[in-house]
Amino acid sequence: MFLSRLWRALLHLIYPELCMGCGIVLFDQENLICSECLYHLPYTDFHLDPNNPVMQQVKGRADVEFGTAMLFLFPKTIVQNLIYNLKYKNHPQVGERLGEMYGHILQKACVFEAVHVLVPIPLHPDRRAKRGYNQCEYICKGLSRSMEKPIDLNLLYRRIHHKSQTRLSRVERAQNVENIFECRHLDAISDQHILIVDDVFTTGATLCAAVECVKEAFPQCRVSILTIAKA
Repeated sequence: MFLSRLWRALLHLIYPELCMGCGIVLFDQENLICSECLYHLPYTDFHLDPNNPVMQQVKGRADVEFGTAMLFLFPKTIVQNLIYNLKYKNHPQVGERLGEMYGHILQKACVFEAVHVLVPIPLHPDRRAKRGYNQCEYICKGLSRSMEKPIDLNLLYRRIHHKSQTRLSRVERAQNVENIFECRHLDAISDQHILIVDDVFTTGATLCAAVECVKEAFPQCRVSILTIAKA
C-alpha cells in the first residue's frame, strides 16, 4: 500500500495531471477539472425551464418531448477547453465526468424520470476509427451512472460520413445531416421514452435529424434531447 502510494506520488511529480479546463496542475483530490474551474462553470439551468432556448430552437423542426443543455459554450472559455479536450485531445473521460455531474443535477430536479433509455448520437465508423472513440458514448456513461438509466448503442446508426458542421451556416448544417441516420428496428423500444445525447447544441440540426429518424421508425416513442454545452 505504501509503495503504491509512493509510486503514484512520484508519477504525479514527473507527469502531473492537468486540469482539462484551464491547464493548471491538479491537487490529489481533484479529478480532471480543478476546483476553480468547477466553481466557474456557466450552468444554463435549462432543465428548469420548459421554454428554454434549446426547446425554442427545435420547436417546429422536431417532435421533442423536452430538451436541455448543461453549460453555456463561449469561445476561449473553460467550457470550450473541456469540449476540445473531450473531442480532439483523446480525453473521453471528460465527457464521462461531465455526464455524471449533469445526471446528478437532473436527478435532484426530478427531470427525465420517465426516460427509459439513453441513446448517444453515433459517429460514422470511419470517424470513430480515426478518433478512437465516440465522445457521446462517454457522456452517456456518466449520465447512466448518476441517473441509473441504461444505454442503447444499437438503436441509431450513422450511415453517411458527412463533412464537419463546424464552419457551416444554419442552412448548410441542416442540409448536411439530411437522412444521415438509420434506426435499427428493435421492438423492445417501440413505446419508450428515449433520451438522445450529444456533446454540443449549435443549431440543433444533428439532433433534429436523429429525432426525426427515431420518430419515423417508432412513432409511439417519446424523444427528448440533452447536450453538455449550448453554443
